[in-house]
Amino acid sequence: MEYTYTKGYSGEYSYKTVDVSTDSETNIAPTLSNFSLNMDNTGEDLEITQADMYDGYSDSEGTIPGNLTIKTIPANGTLYYEGEALHVGYIIPYDTSLEILYERNSNDAYSTSFTYTLFDTNGQVPLESNIATVSIIVEAIVLENEPPTIGDLALYADNRATITITIADILYNASPEYSDPEGNQLDAIRIDAIGSSNAGRYLYYGAEIEVNAIISYNDIVGGAFTYSAADINSIQTDVIEVSIRDTVNLEWVSS
Repeated sequence: MEYTYTKGYSGEYSYKTVDVSTDSETNIAPTLSNFSLNMDNTGEDLEITQADMYDGYSDSEGTIPGNLTIKTIPANGTLYYEGEALHVGYIIPYDTSLEILYERNSNDAYSTSFTYTLFDTNGQVPLESNIATVSIIVEAIVLENEPPTIGDLALYADNRATITITIADILYNASPEYSDPEGNQLDAIRIDAIGSSNAGRYLYYGAEIEVNAIISYNDIVGGAFTYSAADINSIQTDVIEVSIRDTVNLEWVSS
């Protein structure tokens, strides 16, 4: 409300009031809704888009949104905008191609959140919305388990001798030796082929072994896997082919 006055011919002043309501008196602050996002188990950064941040904006005068202000940052993980880590009070101008990245700080599952506001674009007095919360549900990262690798193994036995094929032979005497990317233990070996010219015999608990037989780690440790050399007074090479698997992946891999 504003007071004005005019001076009459008599030299006296008269007063009247004039209603000059301005935009600052009629503008109503916009509102903003909370929302939540899920971060998957791949380990990739979460992309928070313009649609995510502005979809909950509402203004009774139909004014489009303006600046975005970060009010609090996540307790876990980091928000980035154009490669810069966001902090409390950070202002982002309205941008139709807005993209904020959230980077997790743990492979485990957890929940975190941050808050922000939006201003309207009223020409006289831009007003700030209520504080909205963005909840982030973070899934545990699931790493694909890789199978183990192993090389060839050469053993020597005297004529007519029986030797035990030990777990050390299989794990450490092969070239290259047993290796697993995640450090998982050997679970078992599988007999894939038995050489046609073998003179000696590969035995499992004293019985001649057959193709597709599976010998567990514990059986090898217990001495169940043996080789009985032939009665030949010359150098003879006997061969079998095996596959291995670890205790987690359980995928058979040949040497």
